[in-house]
Amino acid sequence: MYETMESDSETLCHVKDLIRNVRSEVREIAPIKASMDKTRKDLSKITTQLITLEEKVLFPLKCHSCNHPIRADFKLCPYCGNSLELAEITISK
Repeated sequence: MYETMESDSETLCHVKDLIRNVRSEVREIAPIKASMDKTRKDLSKITTQLITLEEKVLFPLKCHSCNHPIRADFKLCPYCGNSLELAEITISK
């Protein structure tokens, strides 16, 4: 019977050690998770900024009629059909 109690005591000590280890690992994981969440939010902001920048590069002009973004090489607005001819500017000397 004494051997069983001693074995149970050893098992209980091992279980306690495991619980301590798990708790310490959870405490170490919490800041990493918070950092990952912040990084995920930052990446989302950067992605939005990149999309906006890409739209500005690909579609630098806006239709004078419907105000939709359009590419510089378009002659007609694909949304409203308005002619996109630029007005000629004369420079006098």
